[in-house]
Amino acid sequence: MDSFATPPPAATLSHRQRLRYILSGSAGNLVEYFDWAIYAAFALYFAPRFFPEGDQTAQLLNNAAIFAVGFVFRPLGGWLLGSLADRKGRKSALLLSVSLMCLGSLIIACTPATPPSATGPRRCC
Repeated sequence: MDSFATPPPAATLSHRQRLRYILSGSAGNLVEYFDWAIYAAFALYFAPRFFPEGDQTAQLLNNAAIFAVGFVFRPLGGWLLGSLADRKGRKSALLLSVSLMCLGSLIIACTPATPPSATGPRRCC
């Protein structure tokens, strides 16, 4: 009939198990919001490195557009990962979500930046 795994009722969980589940889910949210906050905090530094052409306002607007794309796609990711969580479980969906966020941060860190001067390319990695 129903192929979805149902979690145990909250009444059957011990206090320790309930606290563990809450902390595990909160850790995933912490990583997500930390990732967004770091990108927003360093936007002034990312803008001239990744969008070298144009004036500073255009660079910041391009950087803000990338930030906005992430917010636009959040509901789509929630829908996709929600359906994955329904089929495979919350743990696998949360692990995939956090791994994809870490991969995005790694790509930003390893992408070669434009050189600040003619002294040669400056690489982050």
